[in-house]
Amino acid sequence: MSTIKKILTAIETALTEEEVIAIGYSTKNVTLIRGDKRVNEAAKIMSDKGISQMPVINEKGQTIGSIKEKTIINKLLQNGQEILKNEVKSIMESKIPEMPITTTVDEAKKMLLQHDAILLTSEEGIEGILTKIDIIKAYSKKV
Repeated sequence: MSTIKKILTAIETALTEEEVIAIGYSTKNVTLIRGDKRVNEAAKIMSDKGISQMPVINEKGQTIGSIKEKTIINKLLQNGQEILKNEVKSIMESKIPEMPITTTVDEAKKMLLQHDAILLTSEEGIEGILTKIDIIKAYSKKV
């Protein structure tokens, strides 16, 4: 059993029966990067903002994938610094799953057992990003 699953299971009973909306615990103003930007730019943004992943978008603003800190590190170790000159889309991973902004913490928690993050969306686009640490914070506020 993963550490995050153990933590979530241990504190799950802390929430009352009320439906807590996940957007309240998410990070708003999600940092995005275009797929045609260089990997070194993505690495700098992640470092400066203290984030470990970002959605990747195309020129139309549509989500096309994601880039993660661990992927950049692995590619650097495997291929050297040359990887930093490549376009983000050359090493991006699959898209971060999307759920509506009406998603509850309980619904989001189930998705986060399988994914590192969830994008919370509305008709206007991406409203927030919810990560595993956000779920821990949501539960711990109820203890």
